[in-house]
Amino acid sequence: MEIKLKKTIEKNVVTVSLTKEEQSYLEKNNNVATLKIGIGKQKVHRRSFFLIVRKIVKYAREYNFKKIAVQLEDLNFKHLKMEPLEWLEIIAANMHMANFEFVAHRTAPKSGWNFVEQVHLISKSITKAMRDGVKKGTLAGEEVNACRVMVNTPSNFLRPESMAAQVKKKFKGTKVKVKVLEYDEILKHKMGCLLEVASGSEQHPQLMVLEYNNGGDEAPIALLGKAVTFDAGGLCLKPTPALIEMHMDMAGGAAMIHAIALAEKMKLKKNIVAVIPSVENLISMTNYRPNDIITSMSGTTVEILNTDAEGRLILADSLTYVQKFYKPRCIIDAATLTGGARIALGLRASALFTNEPKLEKLFRDMGEKTGEYVWPLPLWDEYKKELKGNYSDIANIPTTLNPRYGSPITAACFLSYFVENDCPWVHLDIAPRMTTMSDENLARGASGEPVKLLAKVLEVL
Repeated sequence: MEIKLKKTIEKNVVTVSLTKEEQSYLEKNNNVATLKIGIGKQKVHRRSFFLIVRKIVKYAREYNFKKIAVQLEDLNFKHLKMEPLEWLEIIAANMHMANFEFVAHRTAPKSGWNFVEQVHLISKSITKAMRDGVKKGTLAGEEVNACRVMVNTPSNFLRPESMAAQVKKKFKGTKVKVKVLEYDEILKHKMGCLLEVASGSEQHPQLMVLEYNNGGDEAPIALLGKAVTFDAGGLCLKPTPALIEMHMDMAGGAAMIHAIALAEKMKLKKNIVAVIPSVENLISMTNYRPNDIITSMSGTTVEILNTDAEGRLILADSLTYVQKFYKPRCIIDAATLTGGARIALGLRASALFTNEPKLEKLFRDMGEKTGEYVWPLPLWDEYKKELKGNYSDIANIPTTLNPRYGSPITAACFLSYFVENDCPWVHLDIAPRMTTMSDENLARGASGEPVKLLAKVLEVL
């Protein structure tokens, strides 16, 4: 989809306008069609603004309009106090997101897909800041949608090895360097957690390392993302309903891949390294088993009390790897780590954990700015003590507490054991936001979060 700033409405372009009515409908006067988007009489706030913008494209698609024109004045809610660049960035990004649907494995209808091809944003005055906002929002929206494609892709099309190949192809010819550690190198680094989780699959684990260097001598920001391309739970097999959508258990890794891609396209003056461990957590005669004790790359021994608590294991070795070889100034990880995060927060926000109060505020503020919301949960020592191992240094789930109690917290506390020297660290449990909700004016499936949030954070860190 192309978004253009224009001063006048062209012929044969459907005009869109907002109305205080509750319903949206098509109005025709003298053979001139106007798409009326109902926003109701309630005061528009920042959160509802995202939904209004998406609703425009959603209804244009329902009527199969290919070209639409929107008066920017209709979208100028002055009380929101947004500068032109930010305002147009939000509009462009959310229009692109609303124009997405995962159709890669569907037969196209004879009339073709109902995607909008052009949006004309009409304004008497067009400034550089407005153009920059459209450009920036388009980059963000397109990268979010690319992330959604990757996360939606079924596991028979995306396995660890093919995911690594896809990442290499994506960054070919860019300023992002890709290195993939395969079995022998992973074994050489003694990444016991990563190797054991992958032991149930004939596919070897892949550790993708993406480097973007555009910040001089400054220490890098590290991005870590869990990429379990299918999570059956291992020998602690998930019940059938819980297996649905488990091809999306690589959403954290996908988000980091597309966040660093967006940073490169935005030409951020930063050094960034992304480490994405990719495995399948399946069942076979070679699986790791409950009560196994494995040695992580850090040397910490871990007793396995649940093979379905695997994401924290592969992230543990990734944390050690990135700190050993890159000495980052900050670490951010994202993972669809626990169903407990959904129980705690519902499906409206990701769970946020950090050892740095300033980072908590930054992530919450940027979450409000981007519409990718986060909410903090504690990292108290009392929870950390629950992970003391019976016969090892630590266990992968609590040993003195029902593991269901506070599960997103104890999972985050497990990761904290592998954060060295009080390095500033943020953990995002994005399980609540893995998929969209029906009232968000977005297509069913992967949400693409937290790509926009990460990009905003990277801009200011």
